[in-house]
Amino acid sequence: MSHFSVCVIVPDDGVVNNIHANNLEDHLIPVLAPFDEQTEEEKYREFEDRTEEAKADFENDTMRVVRFPDGSIHSIYDDAFNKSFFIEEDRIYAFGPNRDRKSKLQTEESKALELVTDYPVKSWYPSFEAYCDEHRGFVKASDGRWGYTCNPNAKWDWWQIGGRFPNRFLVPAGLQDCIPSAKDDDGESATHPEGYQYADAARKKDICWDVMRKIEHAQLRAHVLRHAVHGAYRPVGVSKVRLQDHRLHKKPSRSR
Repeated sequence: MSHFSVCVIVPDDGVVNNIHANNLEDHLIPVLAPFDEQTEEEKYREFEDRTEEAKADFENDTMRVVRFPDGSIHSIYDDAFNKSFFIEEDRIYAFGPNRDRKSKLQTEESKALELVTDYPVKSWYPSFEAYCDEHRGFVKASDGRWGYTCNPNAKWDWWQIGGRFPNRFLVPAGLQDCIPSAKDDDGESATHPEGYQYADAARKKDICWDVMRKIEHAQLRAHVLRHAVHGAYRPVGVSKVRLQDHRLHKKPSRSR
């Protein structure tokens, strides 16, 4: 999942939903729960049937194992193997004196081990059920199907007020009934216009929408002018651009 920002409007009736900055997160949780990938509430989760897929994989999948000198087979994750050995580029090495991979060693013991890269999972697990449970991590439904439960409407697995995208709302300087933005996207304190401050959450009536709109338009206009001056940007349909009073004008094309 990628990171993105979401604007959430939470109703406040002043009685049941009497919201303040210090309890806003508690009110957000039920609003965002229907879209949480990791929610445990059954009403938001559905069973995803993977039985047929698992049956095919059980017949054809392979795994990497290590054959010991006595003929026994061990998973590469077994303590019997990974306490003393590790695999690098499909070769088995022993840990060095500091148990680090930089001081890897090829000892008589490591040379005596055989890496098998295509060991059938069907030979490792005693049954299809064990394979689904232990290897795939599936759960068994009451009707015998294997799969997992998930939220089909999931949009994220984690959220935070402000999070990675702070400084989105401008409010009057000194406003207390809000959640101020402490840092910007680069971890630095954001520069706000005089008389205002940035907030991650505030009441709609306190957000300075018009000021935000003017700033956005000014930044866009500066961006267009900057690129037009350097010849790197030309609006679609404009045959020639001339600058006057810091605005862009379209010069009509001559008809032929």
